[in-house]
Amino acid sequence: MEILPHRAVKRSIFVLNVYSPSSDEKRHFNRLLTSVVKMAGDNPLIVAGDFNPRNTEWRYLKSEDKGTKFAESLNALDLKLINILSLPSRRGNSVQRDTMPDLTFTKNVRATWDNLAEYLGSDHCIVEITVENEAKAPTKLKITDSDQFRKIREQKGSTEL
Repeated sequence: MEILPHRAVKRSIFVLNVYSPSSDEKRHFNRLLTSVVKMAGDNPLIVAGDFNPRNTEWRYLKSEDKGTKFAESLNALDLKLINILSLPSRRGNSVQRDTMPDLTFTKNVRATWDNLAEYLGSDHCIVEITVENEAKAPTKLKITDSDQFRKIREQKGSTEL
């Protein structure tokens, strides 16, 4: 999805939201991620979703092929994780531990991630992603000193201005 700029914002923001079931171990994201990074260019990019990528980098006990290849693609494309890894996004149960299947990565933008600790009937919590506003710098105005302007005009004559 491309969020088109408002007058005060300089560039579009590109957002990719993904769901990949944990049972889909053969899913690799390199082509998708490469495509969206190319499409966004220098514009801000947010890649978020429930990826279910088992990798020790994201609170899993062991890494599996899907998680390893996903991490390699992210590193190659310079996508930065903004999750707070001490706040798991999925609550475990009696046979599963808390995990982090919901990940958010950014490129060309400053953003923060927060776990709101609200579950609303799901085992996944609500997360909040805040993007820093890139408003244009205010225009620097020149203020005319009217008294000084009149003095100069009188000295030079009105035809020279």
